[in-house]
Amino acid sequence: MRRLLALLVLLLTQPVLATAAPLLRLSTINQEPVGDTAAAVLQRAYAQLGIKLELVHLPAIRALAAANRGETDGDVARYSDIEVDNPQLLRVPVPIMQLEISAVTRGLAFPLSGSASLAPYRVCVRRGIKPTDDYTQDLNRFTSNSESHMLVMLLAGRCQVALLSQYVWPEVERLSAGPLRLIQPPLLHITLYHYLHQRHAALLPRITRVLQTMQRHGEIRRIVAQAEQPLQLARQRQTLP
Repeated sequence: MRRLLALLVLLLTQPVLATAAPLLRLSTINQEPVGDTAAAVLQRAYAQLGIKLELVHLPAIRALAAANRGETDGDVARYSDIEVDNPQLLRVPVPIMQLEISAVTRGLAFPLSGSASLAPYRVCVRRGIKPTDDYTQDLNRFTSNSESHMLVMLLAGRCQVALLSQYVWPEVERLSAGPLRLIQPPLLHITLYHYLHQRHAALLPRITRVLQTMQRHGEIRRIVAQAEQPLQLARQRQTLP
């Protein structure tokens, strides 16, 4: 009896081991810093639900396919309606951020009035980004897997115009590719949303409520603005007047 009582006291006085937090593995596009910004928003959101995130970096098309097949638990951020061709994915209906796609040249300037303005030129576009694919489908275009390679193609004269996001400017600086001409206004504004695989349907309303609260309090905007501040400074240094 004494031995049993001693064992009970020992068990009751031992510290309880913490249960490991649930983990979500999310696809994100390789060499795409916009994914890091979106992930910063999601990490803050999921932390409120006691969930940790692990990012799986893959090329754009493979990342989406992996999420749709359930090899990952979802995708960090994609444009709306991606679920039409990827029916296993559920869109979290709160915008995470906006991607601006602009025409960038080595110095060439021309007025912009839609995609027809690009018709006389060789155009570099990012492979696997459907809005830019659709926008440039009738143009003389060259595709690339990364914005870094698009800059190399632009500098080599393979294309005269590159369609690049606001996230490219630190890479312009790193590659000593500037200064470049940024032709305004942006050609495309792409709103990005977070997606979950359908096996996490029960999680969808919970993360939606958290993101809605963050949006209402301006927290999403502040996280994105903080992440994009270095981009804006790099753009100021690397654009032609």
